[in-house]
Amino acid sequence: MFLRGSDVMISLTERQVNILEVLRGADGFITVKHLSEISHVSERMVRYDLDIIKSFLKELGVPLERKQSQGIMLQMRSKHKAAIDQALQQLNHLVLSSDHLTYALAIRIIMDQETTLDRLGEIYGTSKSRIFHYIPAIDEIFKKHGITLERKRSKGIYITGNEIDIRYAFMSVINDITENSHVDKQNFINLFPKERINQSNALIKAFEEKMQIQFSDGALHDLLLTLCFQLYRVSKQQCVTYPFIEVKKSLAAPEFRLIKDAMITCVPLQIPQDEIVFTLRQFKLSKISSAPAGRTNFVQDNETYRISLFFAEEASKAIGIDFTKDDEFIHGLTYHLQVSLNRIKHQLPIKNSLTEQIKYKFRFIYEISRKIVIKMEQKLDISFPEEEIAFIAMHLGASYERHSISGFMPSALIVCGSGLATSSLLASRLKVMMPEMKIVGPINLSRLQSFDISGIDFIISTVPIDFSKKNVTVVNPLLETSDLVRLRKMLFKRAYQKQMNDLLKINQPASTLGALIPADHIQLNQKITDWRSAIAEASHPLLDHQFISHRYIDAMIKAVEELGPYMVFIPSVAMVHASYKDGVNKNGMSLLTLSNPIIFGDRTDVKVSIIIVMCSTKADSDHFIKLVKILDNKENMRTLKNATKLEDILYLNNRNS
Repeated sequence: MFLRGSDVMISLTERQVNILEVLRGADGFITVKHLSEISHVSERMVRYDLDIIKSFLKELGVPLERKQSQGIMLQMRSKHKAAIDQALQQLNHLVLSSDHLTYALAIRIIMDQETTLDRLGEIYGTSKSRIFHYIPAIDEIFKKHGITLERKRSKGIYITGNEIDIRYAFMSVINDITENSHVDKQNFINLFPKERINQSNALIKAFEEKMQIQFSDGALHDLLLTLCFQLYRVSKQQCVTYPFIEVKKSLAAPEFRLIKDAMITCVPLQIPQDEIVFTLRQFKLSKISSAPAGRTNFVQDNETYRISLFFAEEASKAIGIDFTKDDEFIHGLTYHLQVSLNRIKHQLPIKNSLTEQIKYKFRFIYEISRKIVIKMEQKLDISFPEEEIAFIAMHLGASYERHSISGFMPSALIVCGSGLATSSLLASRLKVMMPEMKIVGPINLSRLQSFDISGIDFIISTVPIDFSKKNVTVVNPLLETSDLVRLRKMLFKRAYQKQMNDLLKINQPASTLGALIPADHIQLNQKITDWRSAIAEASHPLLDHQFISHRYIDAMIKAVEELGPYMVFIPSVAMVHASYKDGVNKNGMSLLTLSNPIIFGDRTDVKVSIIIVMCSTKADSDHFIKLVKILDNKENMRTLKNATKLEDILYLNNRNS
């Protein structure tokens, strides 16, 4: 199997593809200087790149306009966009970096039963000696998956190993290259004949229709690649085998017969029974975006249902809401876990681009989920990655929002200060650009004085308003970037505060400050004038005792720079943290009090006099909740701010909180 040819002969480097993408996304002219700044190369190098891009586009019939006084602009129609997309999907028209070429060569060797250095060099337009240089790195990639790279004069280069390992290696290597380059999965799908792609698509569609489900877009690409490669390997008599007991268990699944019938209809190959088991497992490993609302239309795994029910019961105890009666929650979590548990058991990666946002923005829900997941790990004898805990927290958060009167989503009242048209425009733009905020109104000024604002978090207007009951935020009706940044920070902080209020309602056994934070992790009355230095100084005890690395301090500072002072949900106290992936070695906390309050964060008026640094691995810890309850006590806070020696604060407790 070879890469398909193309009429386009010009190859682009990754930087050139980046520049092309900037030009495609621009509304008008872009200067060489701007392209130089974002590409981190000289203007001379950008002009060279533009010459290559222009030649590339010329063969596609796409004009590139260059004006000395204005810059560069693509004159592109819909047909041009399609032509560029198609051209970039051809792997042999991207100049790959050294690392990416290693992965591409690995894929090529897996797909070809036998190949040679000469043949690989011909495909990728390079010399035999250069290909030889990559062989040790390719060998290491294969070893990670239990595959051996063989080289013999009579057969050339080929791989040996368990067929299941070879198939998982195929997808793993593709994931590695597509995550870190402009090569996407469509590039690899295009390596297969159109007929094979159509057969695989038909199998997926048949399964979705019969099971009344829809796979997510990402899962569809993975499934299509996996099935294309499976059918290709079967056509070459390279088939998987499973132990008899596993095949027998799969035969009892209703989905097995469904897949077998679909194979007979869609695929002109004799498909062995073990291969149908392999296909069934791939479907069960794939993420679903929608499933039947009722429990009877789709076969649920009883074990997974019991796990979901256990999670719901534990969440009910922790929060005080009966989640076991939320069919939508139980239903969604069950289907999610059916996929994720299979992926965990097969040691396949779970990716969640929202993990860090969930941990920061929904700390309360994430902490509850994490504690329950630890109990699930003990029952199931498996380890849940952080990304999966965040997914589970998203399901729980959605259910909480449905049950809670106010939920975590802050609400904003739009007040008409200059005209209904202006405020209506503002309300419409807010709904589109900030869907995480509940919009109320607009109302006029005369109605504001009598309006019930008890459930309102923010008042937003386009003109200054004199209103004593609550601060009014003034924005441009078109919502400039600075307005959005300001509003998002306000919203983030308010949502965080709402979660912490709920967290304080959770009962905890008595605990003292000294039991949570060791005496040698506490510094009192420090003279520091800026927040970055304060975070660094507060972190020193943890750094000195190797609880964290320097990377963790940088990550905390970056979080405040990007998200604002959301950690200040208890007045005068900043509880700073970052992801455990940023250099946490073990659970711990440190505390620093300041002799004088400081502004915490950039472009803000939030002041703090106490900074607490928290570092947490995935291991269970109630310290965060216990500490919050101690700090929520006004007398404790007064003592802590005025303390001059450790003995004054070590025995502060949460009994009176």
